[in-house]
Amino acid sequence: MNGESGPLSQRSVVEVALATPVVGGEERLSILFGEFEGEGAGIESIEVLISRDGDAALAEVFTSVDAAIAFFAIAELDLGTFATASGETLVSYWIEVISSDVTSRVSTSWKLVVIPEPSSGLLILLGLLGLSGRGAKLN
Repeated sequence: MNGESGPLSQRSVVEVALATPVVGGEERLSILFGEFEGEGAGIESIEVLISRDGDAALAEVFTSVDAAIAFFAIAELDLGTFATASGETLVSYWIEVISSDVTSRVSTSWKLVVIPEPSSGLLILLGLLGLSGRGAKLN
């Protein structure tokens, strides 16, 4: 052995299981990305895999931190609509960093959100307007 070592691999996996309510509309599941940061001269690649119920929604390999930062500036990844039956939805976020420097690191933040169908927002707004108008008549 000559004292040399190969690249190091750091892997992180987050899985979120959501109870899926019975819905009748087009509620959408999305990931909202926060900051993506990285440092270390030895980063060779950053691989990101995001899946929903085992189906890949995003599979990207970045060869630089700058490329990953630019990509995650998109801010949102749409994971599709909820099913109309109750059950469970599993979202997995997998990231692996290959680096030749033990001090290299990456960090990211994200939120999983449910976005109501557009018509739901309109109905809520109309309901609130109706209630405020009725409240004004009662005074």
